Amino acid sequence: MKNCIITIMVILCFGRPGFSQWNQTAGPFGGFVNSLCLSGSRVVAGTNGGSVFFSDDLGANWTRSASGLENAYVYALAVKGNYLLAGSANGCHISSDAGNTWTGLTIGLSSPGTKALAVDGERIFAGTNGGVLRSMDNGTTWIRMNTGLNNLKVMSLAIRADTLFAGTEDGLYISNDGGNSWNFNNTSLVNTYYVWYYSTVIRDSLVLTATSFGVIRSIDMGRTWVKSNAGLTNLKVETLIVSGTKIYAGTRAGGVFVSDDDGQSWSPCNLGLGNNTIKCFASDGSTVFAGTEEGINRLSLDRNDWVPVLNGLSATSVSSVASDGNSLLAGTAGGTISVFNLAPGSWSSASQGLKQNEIECISFTDPVIYAGTWGGLFKSADQNKTWSLVSFGYSATPHVMAFIAKGSKLFAGTWFEGLQYSPDNGATWSARNANLPAMPVRGLVDNGEKIYAGIYQGGVFVTSNDGQSWSEINNGLADKWIFSLARIGKTIVSGTMNGAFYLQENDTTWKQSDMGTLVPRVYNFAVSDNLIFAATSNGVYFSRDNGATWVANNDGLFNKRINSIAVAGRNLYAGTGGSGVWTSSISWLLGIDGISKDPGIKVYPNPASDFIIIQPTDLNQVQKISIVNLLGQPILTISISGQTKIDVARFPAGIYFIQMGNGQKTFELIVNH
Repeated sequence: MKNCIITIMVILCFGRPGFSQWNQTAGPFGGFVNSLCLSGSRVVAGTNGGSVFFSDDLGANWTRSASGLENAYVYALAVKGNYLLAGSANGCHISSDAGNTWTGLTIGLSSPGTKALAVDGERIFAGTNGGVLRSMDNGTTWIRMNTGLNNLKVMSLAIRADTLFAGTEDGLYISNDGGNSWNFNNTSLVNTYYVWYYSTVIRDSLVLTATSFGVIRSIDMGRTWVKSNAGLTNLKVETLIVSGTKIYAGTRAGGVFVSDDDGQSWSPCNLGLGNNTIKCFASDGSTVFAGTEEGINRLSLDRNDWVPVLNGLSATSVSSVASDGNSLLAGTAGGTISVFNLAPGSWSSASQGLKQNEIECISFTDPVIYAGTWGGLFKSADQNKTWSLVSFGYSATPHVMAFIAKGSKLFAGTWFEGLQYSPDNGATWSARNANLPAMPVRGLVDNGEKIYAGIYQGGVFVTSNDGQSWSEINNGLADKWIFSLARIGKTIVSGTMNGAFYLQENDTTWKQSDMGTLVPRVYNFAVSDNLIFAATSNGVYFSRDNGATWVANNDGLFNKRINSIAVAGRNLYAGTGGSGVWTSSISWLLGIDGISKDPGIKVYPNPASDFIIIQPTDLNQVQKISIVNLLGQPILTISISGQTKIDVARFPAGIYFIQMGNGQKTFELIVNH
């Protein structure tokens, strides 16, 4: 029998504390690093959703620098004298204090996303979604430089004197007059129309460009080109850097390659490298830094091996969190899983056997843990120490988006293959898609009698025969873009692009939840007794009435892009899009503000299993004791004047509160069944 936990709290109900109650856990460290640069001895990193981090000790420790760049996706970094420049999804930003604070620059575009920056003397060039812009006054004013530039989606820039190279989504452009005019530099080396030109580096007259089909090389400043892929086992090259006499190439899912002959040939350079999708480089000539989908690695050229440097880099995009009550598992967009031990409050890696594909869902099915990823379904039978890929019996590896288990029966919702079913703990699998639309299955939930499947763009379907046949149940469901499903009591709740909807027991019509005037996307749910929590594009919400109405409580949560959410013990854990995992006590979220350090009573044993003893400090004073549930409903009210024994074995599992007098004092107790 699984442990069932009741938490009882004696509560001090004054005003809300003046300090924030959402706190960032110290991890999991890492994150999607788009850009790197060196400003003196400081290493600066631009991340996906986590803003900017800097290190003054060669990456040993990182500090978040977000003032003026809160939660930004930072795609490009550059140095101009004493200034730092950052290109983000919101435009261009400048810092005059080494990246501690930032100021936004107005560059006059309706779609200002800045993917590339290049600096030459007083000139700053920005590659944006609207072409190339130039500033001569530290970004105060900008002018467009798009004459001859037929594709305005600029992904990379490189400059030497008046020669500029602009890489776009379908070609490489060159300007020989400082950007005043551009010519399409058709290399005639790749016939595919959609060739992305990610990065260009220049050394003297040598030019190398990284493309989605390998490296191209010119020794005459771009007048003629040759393919330069000898030794490259992965041609999806996303970034390049010149470091001394060596040139490094970073690939998508193929790691790092190095050239000692000006890019004519390449050899792998991956010893010690963790994640093998390389997004950016930086180098001071003796040390190379590589930004990946899961953090930053440092290469000492005299040792030729990579070392992860992640401490303090809380920039992970956490796509899934789940708990068994003792520990918390966090799966990331980069394909790793970390475990958070609740008692010491520390993170450790638990990714052995995983394949660096985004973790979409995690499910505890004692004694096996399952992880649905973009690269298949994995399972761990040794408490997340190692993972192995589950075979579905055919060559394709399904992208698993949702997973539930009913005893030995397993159900996996996939992106392309619909609903996959196993009657024997995963030994054999078959598709069960009768009447299901051919669309991704993003949510699965079991109410004991039926299974509900949430279809992305298709709404909700239900089966009462383990998926042999499905029936549509979309009446009243105004948004059929389903992200997730949950059950609270007998009510089914769906998360969509436009808020939440709920379906009550024996009802056939969905009702839209009241989530306030700003209706968020709802990505994920967590249920604790009579409460349901929602991870949304606008923070964390909770509902006391089975999803009918919702309240947001995000004080202190600076990143409100919440991908996933889980309950562990007395706390709620939120996986963010770029800032790791955050936590808050459930009692604080509900507006129950604090635990009294001196409540005037003793409660023991603690934890308890069958009964508790309540002993007032003043044995001569009659005191009123009330026990209420999470909805504020009284379960038991008694008056005590001395030591009193209370049976808790008969209480339903969950979180309760003991209130003394008129609710002025509180205490906390855990009851295990």
